[in-house]
Amino acid sequence: MAERYIGTSGFSYPHWEKGVFYPQGLARFKELEYYSQYFQTVELNNPFYRLPATKTFQKWFQQSSPDFIFSVKVSRYITHVKKLKDCRQAWQSFISRAVKLKEKLGPILFQLPPGWPVNVQRLEDFLKILSGSFPARKAPGPPKKYLPQSHPAALKRKLLFNYQYVFEFRHPSWFSPEVYQLLKKYKAALCLADSAQWPYREELTANFVYLRLHGSRALYSSNYTNKELKNWAGQIKKWAKAKDVYVYFNNDACGNAIKNAQKLKKYLNA
Repeated sequence: MAERYIGTSGFSYPHWEKGVFYPQGLARFKELEYYSQYFQTVELNNPFYRLPATKTFQKWFQQSSPDFIFSVKVSRYITHVKKLKDCRQAWQSFISRAVKLKEKLGPILFQLPPGWPVNVQRLEDFLKILSGSFPARKAPGPPKKYLPQSHPAALKRKLLFNYQYVFEFRHPSWFSPEVYQLLKKYKAALCLADSAQWPYREELTANFVYLRLHGSRALYSSNYTNKELKNWAGQIKKWAKAKDVYVYFNNDACGNAIKNAQKLKKYLNA
């Protein structure tokens, strides 16, 4: 059985501080430490809007639990402004900071704009840049408190692997065999995105699975029902027989993301 990482998109929201998740009065700089006691991973959304300083990535590393994993969403300057073209310098600026997360750096997410149709050559040119960015590094290991170090999955910590890249396409034209083959060639994952607005395609193109749950009825807001969460739990268990699975809830209106993530973990452990 591979690893299952369940978390939310972001960890710091004002309404979480009012009894939704964080204890009232908890200092904001303590929130990540608190969050990482209950979840193994988080998807960092804020780098998409503004690239944090190097020291911010270093603080995130220090404030999280030893076996925590960060997924990081890449700057929209790369995905929405440059559309993956002529952005080698911007990419180097991003990744040179993200690597300060060290072994806690997990998948790197590229969320492409819904109005941009498929451009296979542009994607391959960019994947070539990614493949030559950095040498292999130590893989993020499974939480030591959950697995003995003699467990086969735990031994992955000692192996080397290239950075994990994920692409979330929102224009329907990207969902084609040609794109899937290209992702497989470069060992990048197709993001499986469940939402009320964009296409869902279940095509596994890498040695891990990346699932974003945006809200099945209302984008970024609708609560997942118990039936839906149980169905997702069953699917995740199937995927995890062979691949690590990363799941992030991005439906945070009314605190739905944190509540759904907690309940999904419960169903997975049942």
